[in-house]
Amino acid sequence: FQADDGIRDCVLSRGLGDVYKRQSAREDEMDKAAHNLEDALASRLAEADLGPIMDAFFEAMSDIGEPSVDATTSNVPIPMVAGCVMYKVLQSMNKGKGNLNTVAKAVNCSGAGLKSRLANMEEQYNSGKFPEAEPLFGSSIDEAKESSSKAESEEESEE
Repeated sequence: FQADDGIRDCVLSRGLGDVYKRQSAREDEMDKAAHNLEDALASRLAEADLGPIMDAFFEAMSDIGEPSVDATTSNVPIPMVAGCVMYKVLQSMNKGKGNLNTVAKAVNCSGAGLKSRLANMEEQYNSGKFPEAEPLFGSSIDEAKESSSKAESEEESEE
């Protein structure tokens, strides 16, 4: 802004240093959340299941552009995003039952808060505002759930 006397007001801008600091902090928080999630789930899941779950978690986080200050979810604390993604990954691998509160506690939030944020993320995906979430909410997840449910019911009918 330039005043009538020709003297400009000082305009504070956020320099690249601030962006790098926020990015670095988001990455650090993501590392902590991932470590807490892995520790919390290690006591509840078989070791053979935990590796593929963590791989799917990191892949899903990468798919949605996290951790980044430019991601669609950048206005949400990264532990909450990580909790939502982990719970969705667990659900897709039929390991979600009984693990909501474990995941929520690992990222320092409530199960209800996590479910609410996850529903909000899915709503954003369905409205086209969060297309990066296709791997989390798209038909491939639903198809995997359906085929897994079919396999389970077939196993039960064979017994």
